[in-house]
Amino acid sequence: MVFGMGSGFEIAREAMGQEASRMRIHGEDYAAAVRRLRERGSGGASWGDDGLLSMLVGPYAEASTLGLEAMTGLSGVIDGTGETMNTVLANTDAAEAASIEQSNGLYGARDPYGDARDPYGPYDGRRA
Repeated sequence: MVFGMGSGFEIAREAMGQEASRMRIHGEDYAAAVRRLRERGSGGASWGDDGLLSMLVGPYAEASTLGLEAMTGLSGVIDGTGETMNTVLANTDAAEAASIEQSNGLYGARDPYGDARDPYGPYDGRRA
């Protein structure tokens, strides 16, 4: 699971990283499949020119080209989603690090369970 809501908003970092890699690989595979389709051509030429189907060759070739262009765009979106997932992960790590640093500065703690006195903790300095 990538996102969980146990005690707030959390990201399962390892799962997020794995899924980001999978999305990028899927995007690359998809792009390779589209390239193979594009190399084959429209396919309309194989119908020959017997008069009956000749009027369909042009529109079929145009529709094939538009479909391949849409698929090419989709492969970019798939790959971009993987990259964006990595960006989210990096931004979340940076935000958490900055939050911890700022919190430590506010309360004088070196870490959440360190030896520094917590002004809001128990009177004798021990944590419950």
